[in-house]
Amino acid sequence: MTRRSRGGQVRKLQVRRGRERLAARGAPGGAPAKLASVSRPLHEVDPTLRGDEVPHETPRGELYANRYRIEALAGRGGMGAVYRAVDVLVGDVVALKVLGKSVTPKQLEGFRREVRLARRISHPNVARTHDMGEHDGVPFLIMEFVEGSTLQELIRDESGGSGLAPARAARIALSVCEALTAAHAAGVVHRDLKPANILLEVEGRVVLTDFGIARPLDGQHTQGLLGTPVYMAPEQVAGAPVDARTDLYAVGLVLFEMLTGRLPFAGDTAFAAALARLSEPPLDLLAVRPDAPAPLAELVRQCLSQEPGQRPASAAAIAERLRSWLIGSGETISSGAGPLATLATGRHHPNATTPTSALTPPMVAVLPLRYQGPPATAYLGETLTDAVIDVLSQTGGMRVLGSGATARYRDARDPRAVGTELGAAMVVDATLQVTPTLLRVQARLVEVQTGLQVYNERFEARADDLLEAQEIVSKKIAEGLRVELTTYAHRRTGTPEAIALYRRARRKILGSYVVGPDGAIELLEEALQAAPMFRPAIASYAVACARAWFFGDRHGAPRDFAALSRQAVTRALELAPDLAESHFARGMYEVQVGEWRDAVKAFVKALELAPTYAHAHEYLSQLQCEAGNIEDGVSRARLAASLEPSLLQAYAHVARVHALRRDLGALHEFIDKLEHQPHFHFQALITRVRVAGWFGDLDTVRTCLERSRATTQGDRENAVSFFAHGVLGDYSREEMLAGLEEFFKAGPSPRMYTSTCQVGAEIMALRGFHDDCLTLIERACDARLIDLEWLDLCPALASVRSDPRFFKVRRTVAQRVEAMWIV
Repeated sequence: MTRRSRGGQVRKLQVRRGRERLAARGAPGGAPAKLASVSRPLHEVDPTLRGDEVPHETPRGELYANRYRIEALAGRGGMGAVYRAVDVLVGDVVALKVLGKSVTPKQLEGFRREVRLARRISHPNVARTHDMGEHDGVPFLIMEFVEGSTLQELIRDESGGSGLAPARAARIALSVCEALTAAHAAGVVHRDLKPANILLEVEGRVVLTDFGIARPLDGQHTQGLLGTPVYMAPEQVAGAPVDARTDLYAVGLVLFEMLTGRLPFAGDTAFAAALARLSEPPLDLLAVRPDAPAPLAELVRQCLSQEPGQRPASAAAIAERLRSWLIGSGETISSGAGPLATLATGRHHPNATTPTSALTPPMVAVLPLRYQGPPATAYLGETLTDAVIDVLSQTGGMRVLGSGATARYRDARDPRAVGTELGAAMVVDATLQVTPTLLRVQARLVEVQTGLQVYNERFEARADDLLEAQEIVSKKIAEGLRVELTTYAHRRTGTPEAIALYRRARRKILGSYVVGPDGAIELLEEALQAAPMFRPAIASYAVACARAWFFGDRHGAPRDFAALSRQAVTRALELAPDLAESHFARGMYEVQVGEWRDAVKAFVKALELAPTYAHAHEYLSQLQCEAGNIEDGVSRARLAASLEPSLLQAYAHVARVHALRRDLGALHEFIDKLEHQPHFHFQALITRVRVAGWFGDLDTVRTCLERSRATTQGDRENAVSFFAHGVLGDYSREEMLAGLEEFFKAGPSPRMYTSTCQVGAEIMALRGFHDDCLTLIERACDARLIDLEWLDLCPALASVRSDPRFFKVRRTVAQRVEAMWIV
């Protein structure tokens, strides 16, 4: 028998078996459907399943499983519903997937498998599956919430039936292949790759999701006909073993559909279209879209080969071909959907999506944590390893190997040998100690090439709640590693001197010493003189300048920090848009000028790039505490302080919220925490004196005045003294107004101007000067006030709340607050 005749018989057998399997899935009578002359869009041949069953419902705002506050229904499918929810324990937005009550044991096992397999994959382009649980007898999953739409919707709504732009399609396919590379490296084949399972985040990230029918990658799985028929590879339809090349076939199908708006196989039904690939060649992409780039058409042709051995070698090989074509065509690699940065004037930053010095981040391997502690909690070593990998993989610019790749090195602890074998540039080696009261991790980061230990830090958390302790410790570790790995990734653009200055400057920023001799700004300016293109220093310089603008220059000659911070933020967004610090600096700048919606968007972007960035959590919590999102603000403030214990200004926001709500016990709890740190004595003191004034506690006001003279100097003493003397009646009305006007003439930032107007309004109201109080409230409103909580609850303002002028301000601020959260 000739090779051709043997192949023909095999294909006939595959077609017959495929028909039988498709018949079992629902093809009428088991007969092959008649093939149409042209293929049709996906939404016509394979509409999204919409089930009628209503899953277990939880009213909006209530806690689900005592932890997740449901905000909105995000979607409904055949087996349940997905909600947007907030994890109140850590403040994260998550997707809560609630299964229907009638879910079968087989379906439940499928979802358990989805959790197990998805957790093995850590990659920015793979949706993270965090956990699985049960509430009132109903199973649920907790997954990453991706704000955006599906590729299926994009093809349907924007291609106009003729396909997407080739560069856009190639960028999306590139991200999908990078996600598949991570999945295959972790030993998982997806088996249901299709546009409906590819999510497009608002900011442009491409996310692969739904590993519900995935299987370990051993090439032996033929259990039933699982997957979506029109996206199945021939071996899936025929019931033959599947492997990584099965996913590559689906890549070809998806890329064809993106470029043409249709599928390469025709059929009156989805089953007929699936069956066609066993005996018919796919449509020629160039015949459907003649202007398609030839390299992409050839790539699609190879991916759609009936024989798996004739497809590209791997998802990584496809990614490399897509990357090479994009670069050779003068296109950007980023799949971002729009500009990253537009400042208050609306200026677009031309390099925002194409950073001038984009670098490939180093590959990082996290060894399984060595466990020391009671046998009963030995599982914490594995779960904390997974948590660290998961948080690191969420961080923008990180390439982290999944736990499946490093699990076999539990006992082989030589970081250089492990890193060399895995192709990692850096290895994280850590030890976990558990005692009845404490969970402690000692983590070190080793450079594989040199064997040098570039980072070593200890992290601790109370062991009262082990789940919460794991969350906090894993995020602390990830943040410390993020900073070090960012520095390492950009070391070639710096010099040893510049890197040393940059590290010192970061410590200064953390200690709130920004301006002055040996301050953060001075150190960063020296670093940038030595290495002008060292991007971590560029981004941190923008942060320092934005901070300096709020407080002003108290040391040496005055500087125009308004202009300086704008220039620094603009440069950071142009040259370092992939660093969280750049977007955090932009957020601070927007706060100063009162562009609240842009500020929120910038902080959200910073946290997307670095979910463990404590400063961004702290700033966002401040806005939430002021602008009607109190519970989230308090939760986020606690998280910020947990991640960075020296970042206690977050507690100042929490303390003020409790004071406004007349919970004075909680107020003093948080004020006491502030006073334990010398840097925050002033914040604690000004909060104490203001709250005492609100409630007429003049003895405490006098005590605060005496303490300010003993513990603070310069402007800080004047701020506390001004309020205390004003409330006590030591200043006349004219002296108070003159003091305020003198401060305003110094040109504070709009944010500082607004805060000063609020303090002045409190004094005037408490002294009975109601017209002056209302004038200051109006001036604060004109300067972009958003402090709705203060307007509604501050006891000092009780005497003016019935005035029509107050009503007008309150309405304006409420509208501003509502608009700022629409991001």
